[in-house]
Amino acid sequence: MSVVDAPPPPTELDEFDRIAETLSRGRRWRDRIATTLMTASFLVAAIPLAAVIVVVVQKGQGVVRADWFTKDIPTDIASAALASKFGAVADKVVYGMQPAIIGTVVITGLAALFA
Repeated sequence: MSVVDAPPPPTELDEFDRIAETLSRGRRWRDRIATTLMTASFLVAAIPLAAVIVVVVQKGQGVVRADWFTKDIPTDIASAALASKFGAVADKVVYGMQPAIIGTVVITGLAALFA
């Protein structure tokens, strides 16, 4: 009896190369053009998104501190602005997001419970 070596199993790259070889030249060009357009479209969408994120972080870093997570959402911003216009002493506005954070946790918890 002789031992016959079995061919090695095809790898993903080999399989992809075989499929690519069977495609027509026009289809390969259309595939490359579509891939290029999709990549360009992604970059066109990602660049403004990155710019918005940078601006939000820059403007928000002065407001967000440790107590921002435990204080209420301010309701007296307009009254403080008006008081300073008319010469009155305005209370310092304290920024916070505690109700929003608690509400998000509660809603997410309920959604997970119902799911």
